[in-house]
Amino acid sequence: MKTAYITHADCLRHEMGAGHPECPDRLNAVNAEMRSSGLLDELRCLEAPLARVEDLKRVHRGAYVDAIFENAPAEGYVQLDPDTAMNPYSLAAAQRAAGAGVMARVTTGARSFDAFDAFDGFTSAVRSWWRWRSGSTTLTGAGATRTRGCST
Repeated sequence: MKTAYITHADCLRHEMGAGHPECPDRLNAVNAEMRSSGLLDELRCLEAPLARVEDLKRVHRGAYVDAIFENAPAEGYVQLDPDTAMNPYSLAAAQRAAGAGVMARVTTGARSFDAFDAFDGFTSAVRSWWRWRSGSTTLTGAGATRTRGCST
């Protein structure tokens, strides 16, 4: 069985300002290393869909999800907390990150993220503030994230 690598170019557009470790260079480094090592040739590469609002509200309070959408900036940055900012592309990047988790779950038919016995996969996305702010285990960490929960 091939390991799936689920990502999307939208994730490269999320950046939180100069000097922040959560930046496009981080994802570019992951992708470049996987390409140069030949690992990408061994993976089943899939494009992450946008997570639907209904999907996000299954694991987060509706008011919280609504607030994120309402505060997404059309230009510049919005600071959500001392470590988390959004630029005009961050919302789509976060929806792709969550969509990668949903895609992995749908691909396996798993009822929870503890049931990935029949599937192995990575998502390469941004650190999702959906998880960071509310404690969801849908996605973990920044850069490439194993859907089995072992951050890389």
